[in-house]
Amino acid sequence: MIQQNGNGQLRVQAPKTLLHAAMALTLMLFVTAGLTAVAISHAPAAFACSLTPDSNHCHSQVQDNTGHNNGVAGSIYFTCLHSPNGSDFVTNEFWNATGGSGAYWIETGVIDGYSSKTRSWFWADVTPSSSFNAYFPPGFREAAYSTYYPAEIQYASPQTWLIYGGDSDVQMVTVHDEPNNTIAGTAGTEFSDQTGMRDSGSVSELESANSNDVWNFWGRYGNHPEQDGPNNHITPSYDNGTSTVSWSDC
Repeated sequence: MIQQNGNGQLRVQAPKTLLHAAMALTLMLFVTAGLTAVAISHAPAAFACSLTPDSNHCHSQVQDNTGHNNGVAGSIYFTCLHSPNGSDFVTNEFWNATGGSGAYWIETGVIDGYSSKTRSWFWADVTPSSSFNAYFPPGFREAAYSTYYPAEIQYASPQTWLIYGGDSDVQMVTVHDEPNNTIAGTAGTEFSDQTGMRDSGSVSELESANSNDVWNFWGRYGNHPEQDGPNNHITPSYDNGTSTVSWSDC
């Protein structure tokens, strides 16, 4: 998920049980990977959710409680995903806690509202050697409404993970220096609060890969939906028959 730090860097934040990164607004270039790297921020406001402090970010989500995994996958879909300004943000995403303590993680999905971004694909991580960074891989079209987009975070080899997604379900990046002491996958939406936000969508067919790289749907292992953040107005729901977390605010 997304947060800011005291140095003015915007960060994607992990689930409630994970360490939260700090927040602000920063734009940077990730030259070696040919990606546009950005420290991110989040969206709307008529409620108490806000961009700062980090603890005021809102998250509507569900978590897989099967424990260790070799990957998380799902299908991103939304009918509304809009932040009214470039400082706030709203996402449709999922992430994987890769460090046994929850200190390290990887996430991917679609974000709206950062630096005039419009439904842009992003990925972000925290590793043992690097604090939070978020990136916008080039070459992808704006994610469209009412369209299912498969995406995946998959373990490849020691300290290496692959992220698939974008408008054509392709490999977006190879992530290095990321452990595989996973504790949980989480899916849902994260947002800051600003009048005018629109946020309705789902992540369906949620799956986790076991240690033998066999994929299984979350099913009944999806924890009860969580609604975090002060006066969070978006209530998520979870259908264990379709392994789908969904929410509506349009």
